[in-house]
Amino acid sequence: MTWDATMQDIPTDPHAHTYLGQMISNFSGTTFTIHDYRVIEPDATGSNIHELGYVLYDVNILGRVPNSLKAVIPRFDEQYLDYPQQHTIAQRIATQNTEHNSLDYTLVDQLTFKKDHKYNRVETKEEAQLLFLQTKKPIWMEEHEAWCLDFGGRVKKSSKNNFILEVEQDRVNLKEEFSDKPLMIFGKVSTLRYSLDYRYPLSPMQAFGIALTTFASKLAVV
Repeated sequence: MTWDATMQDIPTDPHAHTYLGQMISNFSGTTFTIHDYRVIEPDATGSNIHELGYVLYDVNILGRVPNSLKAVIPRFDEQYLDYPQQHTIAQRIATQNTEHNSLDYTLVDQLTFKKDHKYNRVETKEEAQLLFLQTKKPIWMEEHEAWCLDFGGRVKKSSKNNFILEVEQDRVNLKEEFSDKPLMIFGKVSTLRYSLDYRYPLSPMQAFGIALTTFASKLAVV
């Protein structure tokens, strides 16, 4: 593909050598799951689980406030990528909400845990750590009568698709590791062009997938 290629020029055959994966949304367009190249039919019974990320949008039917999203991604781990996962990211989040206060383990915790090890009477699987990210909240500027964010000059035009992604505020260990610096900046620079900046721990596939969710149809998000 060349720099002036269009969306129609992008190969869509899952069996093509250029196939990187796909992203599936729920009916209302509030959640998106990013699958890697090993998943051809995500909804197929018995399909292997190879997920690169899970994106959740806050319901925003009236559109009176800017859209807000959370992205949950697995920390890069060779073993995690080489083999099928035991649970989906959504299942792990649900487990956290019901059995754990947090899956935000320190490195020492991860080295201590063993497969099927009992920890606080809860069976813990040896899976890649989940990293919880969220969009930075914009500030209402009376002089502009608009919600505003500082994109450091990387975004030139206003758009509901513009956002800055950072570590969730209540994830203390992650805040210490990645500080308050943005992990991803996405926004409009001209009528038909957008700027996408990202850094570790996001991969190109994860960052691109998260950005694409802003263009998807959403029944519960304006």
